[in-house]
Amino acid sequence: MRQRLSLAVLLMLAGGALLVRWKMHAATRPAPPPAPPTANATSNTPRATRLPIFLSDATVRPEADARAGELEGHVLSTGTGRGVPSPQLVFLHAGAAITVAGDATGGFRLLPHAPGRYELSAVTAAGHLPFSVEIGHSPIAFEARAGTRVGDVTLYLSPAVDYLGVVLDPDGKPLAGADVRSLDPAPEGEGEPAHFRSDARGEVHFHAADGTLFEARHPRYAPARASVDTAVQVSHKLVLRLKAGSAVPADGVIAGVVLDAAKVPVEGAQVTASFEAPKDAEELHAALSTTSGADGRFRLDGLEAGPHHVQARAPGFSAAQAAHVQPGRLDLTLTLVAGGAVRGVVRGRSTAKALPAFTIVVTRRIGRLERGESVSASIFDAEGRYLVRGLAPGPWVVTAVAHGHAPAQEQEIEIAAPPAEPAEASFSLGAGGRVSGTVIDRASRAAITGARISLEGMILDDSSPVTVRSSTTSDAGGHFELGGLRAGLRSILVAAEGHHTRILSALQVAEDGDVGPLTVDLAPTEPGEEPRIELVGIGAVLTADQDVLGIVRVIPGGGAEAAGLQPGDRVLSIDGVSTAELGFAGAVERIRGPEDTVVQLVVARGADGAPRPVPVSRKRLLSGGK
Repeated sequence: MRQRLSLAVLLMLAGGALLVRWKMHAATRPAPPPAPPTANATSNTPRATRLPIFLSDATVRPEADARAGELEGHVLSTGTGRGVPSPQLVFLHAGAAITVAGDATGGFRLLPHAPGRYELSAVTAAGHLPFSVEIGHSPIAFEARAGTRVGDVTLYLSPAVDYLGVVLDPDGKPLAGADVRSLDPAPEGEGEPAHFRSDARGEVHFHAADGTLFEARHPRYAPARASVDTAVQVSHKLVLRLKAGSAVPADGVIAGVVLDAAKVPVEGAQVTASFEAPKDAEELHAALSTTSGADGRFRLDGLEAGPHHVQARAPGFSAAQAAHVQPGRLDLTLTLVAGGAVRGVVRGRSTAKALPAFTIVVTRRIGRLERGESVSASIFDAEGRYLVRGLAPGPWVVTAVAHGHAPAQEQEIEIAAPPAEPAEASFSLGAGGRVSGTVIDRASRAAITGARISLEGMILDDSSPVTVRSSTTSDAGGHFELGGLRAGLRSILVAAEGHHTRILSALQVAEDGDVGPLTVDLAPTEPGEEPRIELVGIGAVLTADQDVLGIVRVIPGGGAEAAGLQPGDRVLSIDGVSTAELGFAGAVERIRGPEDTVVQLVVARGADGAPRPVPVSRKRLLSGGK
C-alpha cells in the first residue's frame, strides 16, 4: 500500500515534532458494532494488540546440548521494568504451535525440536496487554541453529493501564449516551473491538495500547476521534470532543477475492482498506482489515463513505493493491504475485561481531523525499543474518535498528522479481550518541520523577506491528540519559504527568558523543487544562510528494504566516541545501532550530513559480489543545 509517510506533518518546532495528524490503524475482522454495554462499561480484560512489544539486546554462546538451538530470556513490564509473572509465549514452526510457559520472574526458555525459523505469535500475561498477530504474519522470529544458545533476550509487555475517556459535546460539556469504540485490532479469537457507552458525566474507562485510535459517536453530532498519544499516555485521560453537524454512518462494504498468479484462491491473506484522506486533512482515519477465507474471499464492513486504498498481503508475496475503491464494491479481485527479497548480516561496529537481536525495516522508495509501504522483520539469530521476502520489484530503502546502537543509515536497493537472487544489504551499527540532563517543573524548579524522554519521531512506520523506541524515564532526581542516537541533528520529546509536553530540537549528536547535561523545564498545566505540546518552529504543515517538499497548511501566528508562505508553495532548499539532497527526514531536521532564529528557505509558488528566497522565523507555540 502506498502511504504518504509525511502526510500532514506539523513542523512548528525547533525540534518541530513530527505530529502526524493522519494515522493508519487496523481493526481485524470488522463487523457491525454490537449493542453497547451498560453505561460507563469498564474493560477489565486487556485487549490483544500488535503494539506493546519491544525488542532488546541478546547474547550468544555455544551450547553443545542444544542440538536444535536454544532461546532464553525474560518478559518484562514496560511500566516497572521488572519481570512479568508467568507469561505464556506461543511460537510457530512448520505449521505447528509451541507454547512456552514462563516462570514467576518472567523467565522463559524455548528448546526447539529442530533447527529453523520460529515465529513469535503471541505473548500473554495477567494484567498486561497481550501481544498477538495473525498466523503467518508475525514480524518477530528466532532462527534456531544447532549448538547455539541465544540468551538474555528481553521482550516487553505493556501494563493494562486504566484510562479515563471523556466525551464532550461541541460546547465542551460532558455528553452522556455516546458510543465509544476502539478502531484498533482485535486479533483472531479476541472478538470485537472495545465498545462502550459514556455515562452521565460523559465518561468511559478502558485499557489500551499506545497509539490506539478511538471514536465517539452520538446521533445529534458529527463523530470525534482521538488516539492514545504521548499526552494521553502521561495524563491517562483521553478527550473526545464531538463536532457540530449530523452523524455520518460508517456502514460501507468492500468485498472480493484474493488470488495468486495462477488464479488459485489465497487463504489467510491480510486485506486492509485505508481511507484516502486529502493531504490537508486533520481528521484521524481508521484502516479496517480482515483475513481471506479458504476460498480467498474477504469482506470489509463498517467503512466510511469515500475512496479507499485496498491492499492484500500474504507471506512470500508482494502486496496486491487497488486505489480509489469506493464502498459498495463487492467484486474486487486482488492478485498476489511472488515477491523478491533482501538479505544481509548485521554487525556491531566496535566488535565486528554479529548482532543476535535486531530489526530490519524495508521501505518502498517513491522519490527522494517520499516513502511508501514499510515491511519490518525483527530477528534473533546467533549469526546476525536476515532474509526479508515478499517485496515488489523496484526501488526500496533498507535500514537496521538494534538495542544500544544507533540506527543504520538507509541503503538504497533494487528488488528484482523471482527467480532472481535477493538484493544484498549488510550493516555495521555504531554505538551512537547520548543526550543527558534533568527534567524540572518550570514554576517550582523541583525535579520531576518519572518523566518520559523519547527520541522524537518513529523509527518504524506507524503501520508496523512492532514498535522500536528510543526512550527512558527520569529518576528520583529528575536525571536521565538517552543513548543509541544516530549522529546528526536530533530532537527529543519530554512528557510528564500534570505538565505540557516539550520538544527540544537542534541537538547536534555525534557518534559516541554526549549532548548535555541539559535542563528541561516543563510548564505545569492549569486546573482542568489538557496537556499540550510546547514547540518551536516555523508553523507549517508539510508533506513529501516524490521529490517535492510542499506546504499543505500555514499555522496562524507562526513564522511561516508572517513570511507570507501559502499552501501549495514548494520548498526547494533549506539553508542552501536542496530538499531532494536532504531527503524528507533530513529536511525536517534542517528546518528546525532554536527559538528566535531564522531559517533561510528557497520557495517556489505553484508548479511553475520562480524560486525566491524566504527567511522564516522560528517561534514558540503550543499545539495539540483539546
